[in-house]
Amino acid sequence: MKIIIPPIYERSSSSREDGADFFKRQTFSDNLTRLFTNADEGLVVSIDAAWGDGKTAFVRKWIEGIKDGGELLPIYYDAYKNDFTSDAFLSIAVAIQKKLEETVGRKRGKRSKELMEGLKSSTLKVAKESLKLASGVAVSNLSGGMLGVKTGDMIGDFINDTLSYRAKDRLDAHLQIEENIEFYKKSLSDILNGPGLAKKIVFFVDELDRCRPNFSMEVIEKVKHLFSVRGVIFVLVINKSQILNTISHTYGVSEKDSEIYLQKFVHIETSLPSLRRSFDKSSSGLVGFLDQLFIEHEMKEDLIEYDRDGFFEFIGPLMLNLNPRSIERLFSMAATVLLTMSEEGRGGVISHMIFVSVAVRVYDNRYYQEKYRSGYFVSSHGSDIEIHKHCYKYLENAYGDIISKHASNAYKIDILKSVCEYIDMFSISIVDD
Repeated sequence: MKIIIPPIYERSSSSREDGADFFKRQTFSDNLTRLFTNADEGLVVSIDAAWGDGKTAFVRKWIEGIKDGGELLPIYYDAYKNDFTSDAFLSIAVAIQKKLEETVGRKRGKRSKELMEGLKSSTLKVAKESLKLASGVAVSNLSGGMLGVKTGDMIGDFINDTLSYRAKDRLDAHLQIEENIEFYKKSLSDILNGPGLAKKIVFFVDELDRCRPNFSMEVIEKVKHLFSVRGVIFVLVINKSQILNTISHTYGVSEKDSEIYLQKFVHIETSLPSLRRSFDKSSSGLVGFLDQLFIEHEMKEDLIEYDRDGFFEFIGPLMLNLNPRSIERLFSMAATVLLTMSEEGRGGVISHMIFVSVAVRVYDNRYYQEKYRSGYFVSSHGSDIEIHKHCYKYLENAYGDIISKHASNAYKIDILKSVCEYIDMFSISIVDD
């Protein structure tokens, strides 16, 4: 039995699962691919999805599909892995350059080499002028420059001269960077219009909502201002609510103003198809996804045979509505707990109860700690705590044979407490590659 399995985008591209579309998003990506292929201008498109809804898996699978087409050149950019840098432009430009070198660089013709050299040169020029603007434009350290100055008049003259120099040099840098940006855009456009290459770049920006606020904003702003090139399409895969919070925090504006600000940089907004729709009763999406997890974790599906269908419904959209990442955490934690038990001790109601209890803990750890693990449940029809209502209803149906009734509206499951003691040995964490 395995605790850790590959990310979903690696699993779904394996030969066994090739073509699997558990979340029913193939049509969505196909439609956007046609849009990008047919659109003539450069675009910035945002795709909104909540945490854990499979944004990265969707993008990775989509990129694999685009590679087969040949008309578009996809580039994947993990913003979180690049936010150690202070220059968003340079990190994006380097990602584009590397990808182009894999394609244009293979062509040994003189023209191909000239185009790549032109792009490299223009990239360095923009980066150089950006650095000047950000660092005070070649001004020596003010306090260091004042060492040895004795009189107030001399200090005043020095500061005035320095500020005048800074203003002039900043103006020159602004003028220079505008010229260099146009040079960069032309260099990039020339490559896209060159022979034997995909005519458009689709640049996917992922994990933006995990970055430092200032880096997130710089990426969004740089994408619009520096890379507005015909044939270059940026796809921002984001948790929109988190990005709006970042804008509000960074610039001290309201949520409404944050929305208006974001719209200045994004031409088209869309959202990933809802997992609730793909995991509904009429769909095999959830079942297929869970079946794959049993295979990847090398688990026997009879571990939940005690009430397989009921368990699927419990974690599905009608009750807990766990997203894919939460379900993956559930399976990793259940595997950890099961491996602490003897092989003879697995199976039947105990292993089933482990899966159910871990699902509750993943969904709401506070409720699990304060209520669930006691094994005592009281019906509360007026309660606004959804997890309480779901647990009362499901556990009463699933474990009717081992329930101790205390009243018409209360019962206790004695073995639940000992099951939770296994689970309580471990904390639930998540590690992103």
